[in-house]
Amino acid sequence: MIADPLFLSLLTGACALFLGRLLLILSGMLKDPVLRQLRSYSDTLPSYFFMPALFLWIALFMLFFSMLMMEISDTNFPVFLSSCAPFLLAYLATRFPGMLIKHGWVLLPAWYRALQSYAARDDQRRVAYMWLSLPPRLRWRFSVNDRAFLQWADLVLLTAGVFVEDVFVYQREYHLSKRRQREDSPQSEHT
Repeated sequence: MIADPLFLSLLTGACALFLGRLLLILSGMLKDPVLRQLRSYSDTLPSYFFMPALFLWIALFMLFFSMLMMEISDTNFPVFLSSCAPFLLAYLATRFPGMLIKHGWVLLPAWYRALQSYAARDDQRRVAYMWLSLPPRLRWRFSVNDRAFLQWADLVLLTAGVFVEDVFVYQREYHLSKRRQREDSPQSEHT
């Protein structure tokens, strides 16, 4: 007897829940973890990278499920050895993330791939911080509907772009007026 079947079934269920969470993130139904990472100012990884976690939870699910099946069927064949490959993939994805990103073997949600295609890193951070100001029910609606989320993100980027352009125009006008004042002031002193 390896372990209690009830304990193994609880561990298998927990692994299935975490694996399901990662699959919800990948399908685009859960946007909070991706947007939480976009709020950071570090450039260690330019995008949300959950490949190591995905491989780890697949490996743990396979390990506990195969151990549970060994207990239920009362066999001594080490079925759980099949979980070694995902553990190795999780280690390699953790150790060499740049190689996976370089070769394009990164799984990303479709909405995030679309946002990355037209928004710079600062714009993505702006969208992530604006996400915090949304009410929970509206967040849930945007989490379920990628098209509505991308339209909202476009509006956030447009309003931020207008504000930045206005500040730039006002600063430029201010500097031009200061330069004109400086140019005019020496002439008025000489006359």
